[in-house]
Amino acid sequence: LGVDPARLVFHDQFPREREFRIKGLAELFLDTPLFNAHTTGGDVLWSGIPVLTLPGDNFAQRVAAGLVYSAEMPYMIARDLVRSPQP
Repeated sequence: LGVDPARLVFHDQFPREREFRIKGLAELFLDTPLFNAHTTGGDVLWSGIPVLTLPGDNFAQRVAAGLVYSAEMPYMIARDLVRSPQP
């Protein structure tokens, strides 16, 4: 996809203070469509990192879209897996 694998960070869990510092280093947070970022999405947005999300049909799949919309970034809400969000 054109992303250098060295730039990707995966983790199970960090100590809370380290977690916030690490989230602040990201350039983009890619949300998961089946179970959206809830608290993590809010933490990431508060850190100034944009969240790209794809809302689904139930509540758990729409939380991040609500957070992103409230952060006045509706262009980061994808409509489907084929088309990109439009500014």
